[in-house]
Amino acid sequence: KKRIDIMNDISAETHDSIDAARIAYLKDQMDVEDEELIYLNRILKLQYKRRELILNRNTPSVIIDDFLYQSDINDARNMNLLNKLGIQHIINTCNISLPKLITEKFSVL
Repeated sequence: KKRIDIMNDISAETHDSIDAARIAYLKDQMDVEDEELIYLNRILKLQYKRRELILNRNTPSVIIDDFLYQSDINDARNMNLLNKLGIQHIINTCNISLPKLITEKFSVL
């Protein structure tokens, strides 16, 4: 079995979130294997991974391709967008009413 230097790998990659004492405890008391520590290391790296929020305000979020969309009141009021996407039904979950033009053309709940 190939021996891996878990302690150095984990502490360097996760900003010392797992120290030598914790690794010793996990191995001695919990019988954690090297492979499990490697997996834990990968999970812990995720919390430090830089994330980028990408806002795409051009279209609603697609829930089911060409069938179900989720968006905001502004998109629900956009007749051109609704027609372009082929939307026929709108479920309004906010306390703002849609314009009469929209409620007459689309099935609104």
